[in-house]
Amino acid sequence: MDKQNKFEMTDTRYPASPPYPGGSGFQPHQPPYSNPPPYTEHQIVGPPVQTTVITTSPTIVMINNLGPNATSCFCTACNKQVVTAVKKETTLRTHLLAGILCLFGCWCCVCIPYCVDSLKKSFHYCPQCNAYLGSST
Repeated sequence: MDKQNKFEMTDTRYPASPPYPGGSGFQPHQPPYSNPPPYTEHQIVGPPVQTTVITTSPTIVMINNLGPNATSCFCTACNKQVVTAVKKETTLRTHLLAGILCLFGCWCCVCIPYCVDSLKKSFHYCPQCNAYLGSST
């Protein structure tokens, strides 16, 4: 018994192929070659494509350099170029300065921080619509 026959006898995983009729020179029957059907171009018709264009206007941010005095600037509330109305108000800084003067015994000078506009905070408003525009110290 040669090696090949021994392998065929012990390998039971793959069964032997069935014998072809007519001996070993048999070729399976193949159908004759035929031309493929002619290509026809089909147009796919579907719902119309709808294009939506969204346009947005750029946001313009105006930075107003507001000082302690009335300033010309653009009011975003009423969309007008205006000269601001200024209101001066006392702040914590004004009260602290008056308290320091009081601690050092300058009783007669305590009212000075309340009379000097440069020691108060300036609030800018639109004279047309009274919208708050900003402040400066």
